[in-house]
Amino acid sequence: MTSRDTMKQTQKILLILVLVASTSGATCLPRGPWQKKYPTPPVVFEQFPTLQEVLVVVNNSQRVKQLDAQGARVSAPGTPRLRASMALERPRQFRLRAGVFDFSGPELDLGSNDELFWFWIKQHPQPAVYYARHDEFDGSQAQQMMPIDFRWFSDALGLVELDPDDVHEGPLRAGNGKLEIRTHVHTLQGEMLRVTVIDDRYGWVLEQHVRDPGGQLMVSIHCSRYRFYPAHGVSLPHQVEIHLLPGHANQMKLELDVAAYQINRVSPSPKELWEMPVYEGYPAVDIITLPAAESSRSEQQRREEQRVGYLPESSRSAFRPRFRGDTAWR
Repeated sequence: MTSRDTMKQTQKILLILVLVASTSGATCLPRGPWQKKYPTPPVVFEQFPTLQEVLVVVNNSQRVKQLDAQGARVSAPGTPRLRASMALERPRQFRLRAGVFDFSGPELDLGSNDELFWFWIKQHPQPAVYYARHDEFDGSQAQQMMPIDFRWFSDALGLVELDPDDVHEGPLRAGNGKLEIRTHVHTLQGEMLRVTVIDDRYGWVLEQHVRDPGGQLMVSIHCSRYRFYPAHGVSLPHQVEIHLLPGHANQMKLELDVAAYQINRVSPSPKELWEMPVYEGYPAVDIITLPAAESSRSEQQRREEQRVGYLPESSRSAFRPRFRGDTAWR
């Protein structure tokens, strides 16, 4: 398998496993009307708001500096429900570890600090802890093959920030009970369009859509079942759907439920959380240094590799799942 094929496979695995768990939770909340035990959310827009009023309400989420959720439950088509633990601290600290069962140990470890980000997948065909420095990854060829933005993690949790210095259009009507803000964001790749849909009474961020400079829809995030946390004056979503590359051949739909958040406190100690891990037998590999040479193998061979996924060579002919009921995951 060439480095490019490995990168493509890594991209697919990572986007499935990582973005699935990009918003963590525990158990499902009761659906339907607000429960009595949950505080009633405040109405923030009594009439059609100005752009400045919308920015103030949306950016109110900046009160959340740290967020912690244990016992996550996330799911995606074709995969079993996963348990995960997640913690984040603004601006760039993030840590996610996920596995099939509590006792099985992590199968995925993804994180970020001020200097770099990393990901480790236990069953990856090329065992390693892959990492890249933020300043080298931005605008690189590796980013084109693996278009991941760590800000999507906090955005999906309702921690959206709209920079007042960016170019915004709106608010515009976006259907019954919804307002829309269109933001033009300048990046190293060109101008991207970000559409933020909010509730016209409570100011909740209901939808987020990001298009690359070529107009390709990269990600759509839908948030619902908001719950108000009066001690911190913020509302956070407890159900999230992530649509990755909608309409593309590799499109994916991811879902999650959240029971409760621990706000402005994380555990264990942040110093431990934000350090790149060391796993025995898994060397640290800078993805920026991986060659991107095209493979000479036939298209049929490519399809066969995609079909078998990232199973070890010894397992491709007669594969037995590591865990009961874990075939789709592997």
